[in-house]
Amino acid sequence: MTNYLVRWEIEIDADSPAKAAEAALHIQRDSDSIATVFEVYQRVPMSDKHRLVATIDLALEQHYDLREEEG
Repeated sequence: MTNYLVRWEIEIDADSPAKAAEAALHIQRDSDSIATVFEVYQRVPMSDKHRLVATIDLALEQHYDLREEEG
């Protein structure tokens, strides 16, 4: 099994870090949300680093796999 780091980012104005996290979670769980794009990173072998391997939009059921361009 491969180890991945999955990243979803959003900018939020809030009164505290906890309120920002709560707002982000609310947006992410909203069934009508358009916050469905994720960057997926794969761990570089023998390293603590990760490299971007795909951008996934779950709403469109499409993705851009950067590994396909490696040759």
